Amino acid sequence: MQEKRLAQLLAKSYLAAYYLDLEQGTYEELFATPLIQKLIPAKAKIRDTMCFVADHMVIKEFRETMLEFLNPDTLADRMQGKDRIAKAYISTNKRDKNHAGEDWSRCSFWACQRDENGRLTHGYFTVESIRDEKIDEMENLRERQNQIRLITALSYEYHTIFIINAETGMLRLYRTDGSDVDRSVMEELLVNNTYEQLMKSYVERNVVEEDQERVREATTLQKLSTAVPGDNLYSIEYGYVHEGKKSFYKMDFGRTSDDEGNVSYILGFCDISEATEEKLRQAAALEEAYRAAEVANLAKSHFLFNMSHDIRTPMNAIKGYTTLLMKHLGETEMIRDYIEKIDRSSDHLLSLINNVLDMARIESGKITIDEAPYENGTLAAELRSVFDGELKKKNIDLQITSDITAKYIYTDAVKLREIHLNLMSNAIKYTPAGGHIRLSLHQLPCEKEGYILVQAKLSDDGIGMTKEFLPTIFEEFSRERISQGNNIQGTGLGLAIVKHYVDLMGGTISAESELGKGTTFTMTLPHRLADEKDFHRKGETTVDLSQFAKKRILLAEDNDLNAEIAMELLGEYGFLVERAGDGIECVDMLTRANNGYYDLILMDVQMPNMDGYKATHVIRHMKQPQKRDIPVIAMTANAFEEDKKNALEAGMNDHLAKPIEIDKLLETLSKVLRSV
Repeated sequence: MQEKRLAQLLAKSYLAAYYLDLEQGTYEELFATPLIQKLIPAKAKIRDTMCFVADHMVIKEFRETMLEFLNPDTLADRMQGKDRIAKAYISTNKRDKNHAGEDWSRCSFWACQRDENGRLTHGYFTVESIRDEKIDEMENLRERQNQIRLITALSYEYHTIFIINAETGMLRLYRTDGSDVDRSVMEELLVNNTYEQLMKSYVERNVVEEDQERVREATTLQKLSTAVPGDNLYSIEYGYVHEGKKSFYKMDFGRTSDDEGNVSYILGFCDISEATEEKLRQAAALEEAYRAAEVANLAKSHFLFNMSHDIRTPMNAIKGYTTLLMKHLGETEMIRDYIEKIDRSSDHLLSLINNVLDMARIESGKITIDEAPYENGTLAAELRSVFDGELKKKNIDLQITSDITAKYIYTDAVKLREIHLNLMSNAIKYTPAGGHIRLSLHQLPCEKEGYILVQAKLSDDGIGMTKEFLPTIFEEFSRERISQGNNIQGTGLGLAIVKHYVDLMGGTISAESELGKGTTFTMTLPHRLADEKDFHRKGETTVDLSQFAKKRILLAEDNDLNAEIAMELLGEYGFLVERAGDGIECVDMLTRANNGYYDLILMDVQMPNMDGYKATHVIRHMKQPQKRDIPVIAMTANAFEEDKKNALEAGMNDHLAKPIEIDKLLETLSKVLRSV
């Protein structure tokens, strides 16, 4: 048959060709390579062979679609009005062992004869290798994708795009949206359509002078031949000037090539003023933050230097007077004087530490206002009581006046007292002997119903401050070093704490000062009015010492010196004290003791082997109620408010901060023992 001879002729460029008889469902081999001859018989049923081809000669990713394509039952319908249909796939059988890539093939059905209704009755089936074709196609696709990607990206981001022939430098305009385009450049392009001419004109007219040489060197065709990569952009940023207005621009170059391998550069111009200005703002902000950090670090360094000096001062006094005390044990008056000075130095040392702790609590955001009814008249008496010795020692005249008519208010008494103690302490510190201090308290109306404003003015005729230092007085670690005050102790935290507390309580504070003449602080705080029936006078608790006699305390303390001091002090008030060296020993001693043997436990928190929290947890889960419910009081150097909260959450009854104040210790012991 003529068709068969034609197919045999065509088959010479194919891997295999078959003549199909769709009416009988059979086929006849026209041509096949030895590999395919081994797999596919020369004559067989079309359906069986097509299923075999799909199952054994096609990788699984293409198998389902090839089964549909090779289905002889639907072939006549699919070939209606068509001379050929084809489908490409990746073969499972590599014909070239040295070829590492994918082995692409293509199956085709060709129309040969049709019945009177035009329905296909006979045709051809061919298999051909399209590996080389696919390799070329993928290479061209990658090139086209690269070019499309570059041009698409540039089209969205850049207002003007050029395509430059890498060999000749010929230039053509690809796209411009007309926005902010320098008309002179466009006119130059019409006259001189080479890249180098355009770039020369553009740099001279539109690049700021300080960037011109850099841009020239970075944009020559020779530079682009080595600098522009295959897949990424090559960028140059510079200052741009147009009609006297300066902004920031960027040139981006991309590389592409056509099917013949001719290389071109795609050049896009982009206004990056907004992004650059944002970078500059961020850089300025970072620089400012860096300077602020440097200032803070310097301030903290000064603070540590000052603290080292200030802590060593009372420590030197304590050690010095302790040495003198040992040498004069038989001289009662001298001993009393030394002990008083040691006590004052200890108080000062504790004040330094408390200031640091207060500042740490403030910075951690864990300070809150705890308001309660308060009697206004008590403040003056408290200040005189605390500072009476210092005032007399320096012969300073303190006058306190008040026109406050509201007897009771709600306030945080602890913080209010701390504010006034810090301000008064500073006034006494910086006022020379024979000076004067005036505190005047005024009641002012408040816009908020049920509230009053209390204004406190504290003035002294001390050494004062310089105008330059005055704006920094409420900053942390801030201390002015002047000749009159070089021997005055302090951390530079007192006024910072005052300012934080005043702000927290919703008030205001300001200062006026003149060097050599004195300082005046003016503070205004709002207070909610309280009624006498709301007020419960706390006063000083009267402790009945007789209740302590023969009460047995289990003291959990790992530090020998602290344990000795506590045992001696408690013993003087009638307590019987037994010591445990850590939490494990404390639990063991309580477990082995008879019920009711111990009346109370004083528990340190930080101890080896088992800490105080864990020991309390174990105690609270003991079986015997008398042991499980024994009062436990934390007695620890962990002095933050959250430490007290942690102690209570651990099951302790109360919390005492070291160093222990004996009056507070006795008051707490009395309260806890009465509640048992």
